[in-house]
Amino acid sequence: MLVTSMAGAQPANSAGNSGGGSDGVTWVAGSEYPATTMPGVGLDTFGKRLAEHSKGALQIKPHYDHPLGAIAMLGAVTAGEVQVGDVHGGPLGEVEPVFNLVSLPFVTSSATDTRCLQSVTRQTYASAFEAKGVHLLYSTPWPATGLWSAWAVDTMSDLKRLRVRTYDATSAALMGSLGVYAVNVPFGEAMPRIKSGDITAVMSSGDGGAGRRLWEHLPHFTDLNYAAPLSFTVVNKTAYDKLPQALKSAVDRAAADTETALWDVMRDRAQANRRAMASNGVIVHAVAAPEIRRELQEAGGSVIENWKTQAGPAGAAMLADYERARKTAGESSSLCKN
Repeated sequence: MLVTSMAGAQPANSAGNSGGGSDGVTWVAGSEYPATTMPGVGLDTFGKRLAEHSKGALQIKPHYDHPLGAIAMLGAVTAGEVQVGDVHGGPLGEVEPVFNLVSLPFVTSSATDTRCLQSVTRQTYASAFEAKGVHLLYSTPWPATGLWSAWAVDTMSDLKRLRVRTYDATSAALMGSLGVYAVNVPFGEAMPRIKSGDITAVMSSGDGGAGRRLWEHLPHFTDLNYAAPLSFTVVNKTAYDKLPQALKSAVDRAAADTETALWDVMRDRAQANRRAMASNGVIVHAVAAPEIRRELQEAGGSVIENWKTQAGPAGAAMLADYERARKTAGESSSLCKN
């Protein structure tokens, strides 16, 4: 079996040449998040479904807790150094502003909102990824973002004393506008600084925090409902395009199965995270203090307006389509569709 490894990885054009030999193909897949997070569950599920649908001819070798963040991972997949990559949508806003829509403040604050956004933006994101040299396989929902912190955050003064790790430039800028020290770094870079006490808070869902055992250093969690974002799993376009049609169909079926399975997992995800927190002594603050929520929402409005300018007409149209679809779905109690 051909295995494309992290060290000395084959370029995409040679990896694509192996798309149907009798010995099969293994694609390397990377995620900066642990196996227990939603992206980790996604890669595991995709690998199982892919092996099943391809009858073992095409498999993936996952690398969790990968040191590459979203932007670097996208570059690695484009170059064929890694065949499959999980990339958080928020940081990709620095590559293409439209990607930032999935993590804008208070645009999606629930799984229902996120599923609506996923439905409305799927084709636009698929086309944007194709232009970057990768093919979109599936997207992964996250539970809503909260704040893990070393102490309780009951006032703005408490918040301003923190040194916060955020997951994208937008959330870092928002926190900075409130006078909070914030740094946007991948989890792999952040963990040593969290352990040393240099970073005293992390913007992440209960999901990401549980995967990183953040309670060992940050025993408080405050619900912000800041965003319920998406991650995307992409494959090198050349490697995908060179597959025989039967294997390409197996990839497509595995990806569709994975996305469906992830939404099934999401039904109990928030409660599962809460149980993990409680069993590890985390003090959960279910509602952010009114003062803090008000400040965040006001700053969030400015962030959204700035994003509209950066993303241009295409971004504004995506946001308008989503808001219209969400409103229509709410009025009819139906699944959000564009």
